[in-house]
This record gives sequence, structure tokens and C-alpha cells, in this order.
Amino acid sequence: MKRIVLLLGFFVFVVGEGLGQEADCITPAASKENVEFIKKALSGKLRSRTSALKDEIKWAGIKFHIGSSILTNVTEIDYKVTRVLFELNKIYLPSGVQFYKSGNVNSLATNSITLTNWPDVDFGNSNIPTEFIQLSTTQEFALDAINLYVYDNILLQGQSSGSQTNGIAMFPSVVKGSNIAAIRTDKFDIGLETIIHELGHYFNLWHTHHNSSISETGSCSDGDFISDTPVDPFVKSSENPNNQYFKISSSCNFNGRNDVNTICGNAYSNFQPMTNNIMSYYHQYNCERNTFTPLQYLVLGLAYYQRQTSNYHINGDGGSTIPIKLSGVYQAGNIYLSWDKTDPKNGVIIEESSSVDGEYIPIKFVLPNTDFQTVKVSSNDLINKFYRVRNINSKVYSNIFHYQVQVAGVTVITHGFQLSGSMSGDWKKYANAVRNRLSKELGL
Repeated sequence: MKRIVLLLGFFVFVVGEGLGQEADCITPAASKENVEFIKKALSGKLRSRTSALKDEIKWAGIKFHIGSSILTNVTEIDYKVTRVLFELNKIYLPSGVQFYKSGNVNSLATNSITLTNWPDVDFGNSNIPTEFIQLSTTQEFALDAINLYVYDNILLQGQSSGSQTNGIAMFPSVVKGSNIAAIRTDKFDIGLETIIHELGHYFNLWHTHHNSSISETGSCSDGDFISDTPVDPFVKSSENPNNQYFKISSSCNFNGRNDVNTICGNAYSNFQPMTNNIMSYYHQYNCERNTFTPLQYLVLGLAYYQRQTSNYHINGDGGSTIPIKLSGVYQAGNIYLSWDKTDPKNGVIIEESSSVDGEYIPIKFVLPNTDFQTVKVSSNDLINKFYRVRNINSKVYSNIFHYQVQVAGVTVITHGFQLSGSMSGDWKKYANAVRNRLSKELGL
């Protein structure tokens, strides 16, 4: 049986996903205290810790620090930042964590970083790269948001520019220097798998192949400590010539060989890892990573509270505090949403639900200085949709606009309305809906 662990220690995660020779992951083993913590959390003994916030969305600001090499095109940066937040909010929705842009984009003085004391890190005293400690002392470093750095090159000590890592993220810690994730410029926006993957580490998720692959030998019964991610006997593509251990089909099915018996005393044919899991490495075999499991979502949500420390937190004030006024009309299979530009410098995220107190899902993003968007609706006889929008730098939602359309008949009923007071009541219903769904899936 695999276990779940919510890490409390000062741990670091290096993610080597990239060009040339890949950087190995050297995550330390989980302590008994960490395992005991998550057991207590799942049993409900520690839930009082989060009871005060259980009815609220877990807001996480992101402070973008971007190398000057890609800051020359403001429109391009606006697009990438807006899209990053949109995609993160979609994939992290079931965890209850939602992201917003914190402050203005910071222009970095350098386009590369070399971690000089990595991987020779002393985990007993200081597990955070010296360069990250230095970044945490700068004026631009956010103490109320996640610090996301984008560099042309992220190098480990002794690496050349042709052999570097895609990204690096810190596990939860009270040390300010742990409040960092970094990715390469060519992974910023494109595919977005790297950013989503790195923030998984930031919120305490390990690789699915941790302790169960040739390069990370250990106990296959532990693996990533998440019991609903199958044991993953991953082998790097460079170490799997001629499908020596397994073959990944064009549809990303795992086909292990019967005659290879090197992992956990089992032939590779006995394993069925999740090749589409966000915390896997099967992108090396051209598989799209787009899935977290219910228990991974649970850990993500719990780890959010580990990031609210006495030295920093990630739920600072958003930018725009004025709710957007939303309206719309229906015409020939399209709903035309329009709103006032309360903050023209920031993009907008549009969310949709099938009920006023249901789960709102991000469906589109709109670039800055835009005040309308067309939403294509289905050809079903009855369309009953609820919409709301917010600026990407805001934690405040617009009024909810409701459309009910009888397409097949002669009657078209349309109306929009605004919830009275603040949106907190709506978010409480949303948060409870997410929590109830997870409780049913997990049997909690």
C-alpha cells in the first residue's frame, strides 16, 4: 500500500526535464513525522487547523519575475501571463486553490541563473540554493505571493547551457527562500505542463516514480506516498533504448516487457502507471500530462496552508477591488458577454456554471483592454448557464449573469442578476461543493 505524505521539512525539489543530459531528482526520504502528520490530517485530527478557512477559496497570488529578453513585447507578456493564470485555475480547481496576478511583472536584471551550491546541499542545515536565499532578500521579492521566476537558462553547478533543467521548485518550508518556483523561458506558456508540474512540487507533490524507478531506487510500496497513483517504474527515454523495459504506444499506453524483472521484484508488464499524470515524466515519450488524482488534489489543498507562515504567505491583497459589471445578450447560438473595464491593464477570466451555486469552471481568458467576449453555446434544446468574470489580478468577482434559452421553441428567456452584497457566500457554496465531491471520492 502506498502512503500519502504532507511534507513539513525544509526540502528542495529539482526537476530535470529538459535538454541534453537531465538533472536527477534527489529528494530526501520522508520522515516518520511527516507520514504521521498526513495520517492525522486524513483521520480528521488536524482538521481544526483549517476550520477557520474551510468555507473560503484558497487564493494564491503569483508574482511574476521575468527575464528582460522576453519583456520587449508587452502584448506577448500580457497574453502569456493571462494564459498561465487561466490554465492554472482550470487544472487546480478541484483542490480549491485559485491563482491571481500579484503586483506588476518584475523585470529581471539577468536572463540566467546558476545554482552554485546545488546539488551539493546540506539537508541537515540549509537545503535551499544560495541564489534563492539571495533572491528572497531583494526588494522585488514578494512576501505575500508565490514568486515565479522565468529565466532563459536555469543551470545546476557545472552544467553547460546545452544541458540544463526545465524548472525547479521548493517544498513547503518556513524559510523565505523556499517561496520560489523557477522555469525556463521556452517553457513559459508553451504547453504550460512545466509550470503546472512545478507548482505541484511547490504544493508538496512528488514525482509519481519517486523511489520506484531505476534512477530513484527505493521502496516501491512508498513511491510518491499517494495511494491512488499506481506504482510508476519510469525509465528515462535515454535509458530505455529499443524499448528495453517498456514501450509507450502512440496513444500513451504503457506496455511493459515480461522478461525484465528489475523493479520491485516484478516484470514491467505488471505495472500500469498513469502516463498522463502531471507529476510523471512521460512527456519524454510525447505523452500529454493533464491529470491529478483525487488524493493529489487533497494534498495540494492541505499544502496550501503550509504556505501561510510567519515569514511569508501567498494570499496577499489582489489588485483590482472593484467588481466588474457583467451583462450579455443571446443571438443565434452565441452569448455575447460584455463588461466594464475596471482595470484595462489586466486580462479577464470568464467562468461558467450550470447552476448559481454550482462549480464555476474557467472557460476563456481575454487580454487586457478588452470589454467583450463571445461564448459559443451548445445546440441543446435548453441552455441554462451562469457566467461571472474577474480581472486576473483580482480576488473579486463580477455579478453573476444567467442565461436560459429555449432554442427549439419560440420563447427566448434571458436575464442577468447580481448577488447582493459580497461574493463570499457564493464562494462558500463553491468551496463546500468541491470539498463534498472530494469527500465522496475519498470516502472521508
